Amino acid sequence: METLGKSGRFTVKESEGSDKRLSGEVALITGGSRGIGLATARKLIEAGAAIAPVARDRTVLDQAARSLSAHGGRALAVIGDVTDPRSIESEVERTVEQLGDVSVLINNAAIGRYGPVAEQPLDEWRQVLEVNLLGAFYATRAALPAIRARGRGQIVAISSTNGRLGRPKMTAYCASKAALEGFMRALSAEVTSEPIRCTTIVPGSTLTDFGGRTREDRLASGARFLEPEDVADAVLSVPLQSDRAWTPELVLWPRRGRFSRSTPSESGPSSFRW
Repeated sequence: METLGKSGRFTVKESEGSDKRLSGEVALITGGSRGIGLATARKLIEAGAAIAPVARDRTVLDQAARSLSAHGGRALAVIGDVTDPRSIESEVERTVEQLGDVSVLINNAAIGRYGPVAEQPLDEWRQVLEVNLLGAFYATRAALPAIRARGRGQIVAISSTNGRLGRPKMTAYCASKAALEGFMRALSAEVTSEPIRCTTIVPGSTLTDFGGRTREDRLASGARFLEPEDVADAVLSVPLQSDRAWTPELVLWPRRGRFSRSTPSESGPSSFRW
């Protein structure tokens, strides 16, 4: 892998017999160094897209780049902060210069800060909204000119079923995801006359280290979870659709088995479970 200043460009061998249906596409993925973002980067690069995963942590991003090196294709490891409009604008410009005009934007970067409403520090609330909501706005605003220059594109946001169900001590996170879905609906209406499709992926609980809980902690709870690859498969399905089709949103739940009534749980909707 070769690193170049704030960005690391690495070139890897093409995988034999791989599916290259997204050959020629350029995908920018915020929060692309771990969890759902990294799994999505793998799926997209396997399908032939050039990818630009964006993250703040150089060490984690370099580890992600190495893990991607086995999957073939072109990628640009990008150090950037979605809460800084100038930073994300600069990283979009660098992506366009080195990979080409962006055709797929994945707004995935997110954080979780938890606590009771009466006790949670205001700075934590603001930080969650800055990353989860304003970060998507900044990245979309920065990428839209490149998408329009490309002549078509796909904008995807990763939301959460928590934005619809609500969870105790998660008001900031739930509010940010509910607002993100509203942003995507309005954006879709705004670009409806252009060849740009907007899709929101809404996964249930997913087995990552997000929010300070490890995979082991989550498994110990006994709840059912999606794997990051399940969400990544949903993301991949969107740019692979025919130009005649459009998926405004795609909701994923962990499968639980036979249909039955249930009370709200971490891993399924409040009215039923599978």
